[in-house]
Amino acid sequence: MRPKLLILIVLALALAGCGGGSDSAGDTADNPVLYPILEYGRWGFMNHEGEIVIEPKFAMVEAFFEGLARVSDGRAWGFIDSTGAEVIPRTYTLVQRFSGGLAPVEIEGGWGFIDREGDLVIPPKYGMALGFSEGLASVQVGSKWGYIDREGNMVIEPRFLAPSRFTEGFARATDEDERWAYVDKNGEILGGTWYERTERFSEERGAVLLDGKWGFLDTRGEWAVEPAYDQVYPFLEGRAVVGFPRRGEWMVIDRDGKVIVEPGYAYIRSYSEGFAGVRRGGDWGFIDRDGNEVIPPRPGAAVQQFQEGLAPVRMDGLWGFMNREGEVVVEPRYDEVQHFHRGIAMVRMGLKRGYIDTEGGYVLEPR
Repeated sequence: MRPKLLILIVLALALAGCGGGSDSAGDTADNPVLYPILEYGRWGFMNHEGEIVIEPKFAMVEAFFEGLARVSDGRAWGFIDSTGAEVIPRTYTLVQRFSGGLAPVEIEGGWGFIDREGDLVIPPKYGMALGFSEGLASVQVGSKWGYIDREGNMVIEPRFLAPSRFTEGFARATDEDERWAYVDKNGEILGGTWYERTERFSEERGAVLLDGKWGFLDTRGEWAVEPAYDQVYPFLEGRAVVGFPRRGEWMVIDRDGKVIVEPGYAYIRSYSEGFAGVRRGGDWGFIDRDGNEVIPPRPGAAVQQFQEGLAPVRMDGLWGFMNREGEVVVEPRYDEVQHFHRGIAMVRMGLKRGYIDTEGGYVLEPR
């Protein structure tokens, strides 16, 4: 193992897929999961066994998406594959990750799109652009934003003041009056109605703010949950956390607005893998989808969400991991931890970072 090797992991849970170097294609021989590392100020990648497979030689990198990672020499950007081969030369001012087989790139002040061979398929004629989502990409013309398809055809004319990605058939839209709405792929405003604020659709529900209260719309633009709450979180696993935080009243509702968990907790985290973290006073535990306390709040503990069957838990100021039975399986001894991704989690002890497996063994010791 190399001396003085400082390891940093990028676990970016994003719209395009899990972080840590993976994408939706999964871990295969042609598309292995790789993790960014930093050595003496230069970035490279390691594999699942902690072996360096792409030498640290880049000024900046991002995790792999759709089999390619964007990299920079400090002056320009390009893309490499999982072998480290530069498949798209570092010739672009800026680039974004691939999504739907295309990546936005900046060329001489304008934004266009390239394919996986590096061919320019949509000319750089936009002021800015976002990656494709659900077949459309948000692009800027003048001060307004519209949407193009993969052939570069403008399918929704530029008339919005902010960019947004499509989620479940809808994108958030805003106008000169600082109103917000949802636009569908035909450019129509959902229900023909504008609101004070909107959040992205999740599980066929869109959170909107009306007269200072939050509620949820369905995909027809009708109220699924009447606006009544000071704060809401998106639906996950059929449940949404809502409440009145200034009064300390948090609860959980289903997609029809039925209260599943009555007020009584100081805070409730969003659901993940069937469990939600809850705080009573200064103690944290977990409830299931029906509101049952499956891991009762314990004194002095703090928790994060479950991922891959394990949840970060802080005790006496240090972080470890617990399983779904509430058993501490990785003793709390770290100053920081990230969620597990394909059986590996980043951990930090002081200024040293490394990786552990699900039993707490080191894949790469903190250095």
